[in-house]
Amino acid sequence: MSNIDLVNAFIAPAQWIWEKEIGISLDMKNARAVGNTTTTEDVTAVIAFKGDVEGSVLYGFSRNTARTMIDCMMDEEIQNWDDVAGSALGEMAQIITTHATAGLALANYKCQFSVPMIIETIGQPLNVISDQIQVSFVSEIGPLNIRFALNDTTVVKDDDLLDWLRMRYK
Repeated sequence: MSNIDLVNAFIAPAQWIWEKEIGISLDMKNARAVGNTTTTEDVTAVIAFKGDVEGSVLYGFSRNTARTMIDCMMDEEIQNWDDVAGSALGEMAQIITTHATAGLALANYKCQFSVPMIIETIGQPLNVISDQIQVSFVSEIGPLNIRFALNDTTVVKDDDLLDWLRMRYK
């Protein structure tokens, strides 16, 4: 599976699920190669992979984006950030990942993924094995950043993948 196919397996489900669950569009802003150290955003959901696809995917949200997203998903305003709010955020990441994994399975990639780990500490440094690809999205309720540290998607020697992503998801 090419880098493009592996990253693309997550982009379309992210946009589709966001629109389905929240009722607004999620537009890709940019894609870029980033290093192997990342700093968590306000709220970050981390999902680990093993099998034919190995590594991790990090879903990063601002606190305001996460809160508004959860309000939309639960159809009520949450008063306090608690375990239920964290669980709802993890559920969104897991739904996107489940759909992406189904697409990978259709391409004969067998993999398993962990339950989401929610990190609510802004600025927490995380190290992954290799460089990452970050795809940034914008929506009416705020940004979503997805970082991919999966197999060889992180080895970006030229701009072909990033150019393709930018053109495909304007």
